[in-house]
Amino acid sequence: MTAPARLFGRRRRGKGDPPLRAELLSIERLEERARALAATFTLARERRLRDPEFYRRLDDNTAVLRDAYRTLADDVHRGEFLPPAAEWFLDNFHLIESEIRGVRHDLPRPYYRQLPKLASREAAGVARVYAMALALVSHTDGRIDRTQLVRFMNRLRQETPAVPTAPPEDVVLLREIRDALRAR
Repeated sequence: MTAPARLFGRRRRGKGDPPLRAELLSIERLEERARALAATFTLARERRLRDPEFYRRLDDNTAVLRDAYRTLADDVHRGEFLPPAAEWFLDNFHLIESEIRGVRHDLPRPYYRQLPKLASREAAGVARVYAMALALVSHTDGRIDRTQLVRFMNRLRQETPAVPTAPPEDVVLLREIRDALRAR
C-alpha cells in the first residue's frame, strides 16, 4: 500500500470543503476578478458574527498535516520508498509548522471576531479577508507571487473601502497542502 493510501485510506473523507480550484487567471483577469468580487461583498452590520468553521477547519487541517507527517516519518524509518512530494513534505514540514504557529499567533480569536464579516447567506460570518484569500488562491492554484498579491489587493482597495494590506493566505495555503495530500 502506498504512503498516501495509508495516510487517507483509513479515513473517510467527510463532506469537508470542496477543493480550491477555479479557472487560472492572468494577472489582468485576476484584477478583473478582484473588482467583481468587491462588488459582490456585502458586509454584515454586526462585526462580531462568528465563523465557527474557521478555527475548526484550522484545527482539522493541522491535525491532518501532523498525522501525515508522522505516517510518512514512520515510513522512512521502515525504509519504505517515498515519492518526491512526500519527501518534500517531510523536508519542509518545519516551515508548515511555523506557518501554523504564525496563524495562531497573528490571528487570535478576538482579533478574528473584529474583522469585517460577509452577510450573504452562503458566506454569512466569514471574514471578508478570508474570502478574498480563498478567491486569490483558487484562481492562482496556490502559486501566489508578490506582483499578483499587490495588484489583486490594490484593485480590491480601489473598489472596497478599508481592505487590509494582505490577506491571510497562509491559512488557505495550509488547506491547499492538506487537500494535495488527500488527493494523492
